[in-house]
Amino acid sequence: MNKIAIIVVSSLLALGIVFVLLTQKPKNPISPAGVINNAPTTDVSSQIQSKTYNNASGFSFKYPDSFTLSEKEVDESTYAWVELTNSENKEAVSIKLEDSDLNEIDDWFTISKKSDIKGEIKKVKLADLDGRQFTTEKGRITTLALDEGGVLITISGNSSSVHQQIVSSFIFTQSTQTTTGDVIFEGEEVIE
Repeated sequence: MNKIAIIVVSSLLALGIVFVLLTQKPKNPISPAGVINNAPTTDVSSQIQSKTYNNASGFSFKYPDSFTLSEKEVDESTYAWVELTNSENKEAVSIKLEDSDLNEIDDWFTISKKSDIKGEIKKVKLADLDGRQFTTEKGRITTLALDEGGVLITISGNSSSVHQQIVSSFIFTQSTQTTTGDVIFEGEEVIE
């Protein structure tokens, strides 16, 4: 009888441990990736009061509350277009997600034949995507990334600190999708 009790208690204990391990939430399921080779020396987001913007297309980012956010009109090839402006100092940043036929992010430089890039093209991370960042001769900072589904993400602006805050806090979120289809009922219907 003691052997059976030990086996039952051991089995329950093992099942309890497995249950706890399976139901634990990861400590940081989605962590925004910072910029590679371009990390600021101080944490910009902790110094600036910020808001979080969530887009129905499935992404979010933080931006300073001193900026005004406006959603621009999109067409069938553009998923989202957001502009941030600060009327006091004329700073502006644009975030655009649009269809692309590119196979790799580096193809963008070949196809667009950008001649106004000043300095080096840096490798960066935008959320979990490999991206590129460069500055134009007019001082605009641009970050590009290409999603596997052929979506080109472009963040471009004249404010380096705000640009950096957006890039370092940019994450993909699950968009709420409404499913349609047939409703399936299991079991028998009883009519009296």
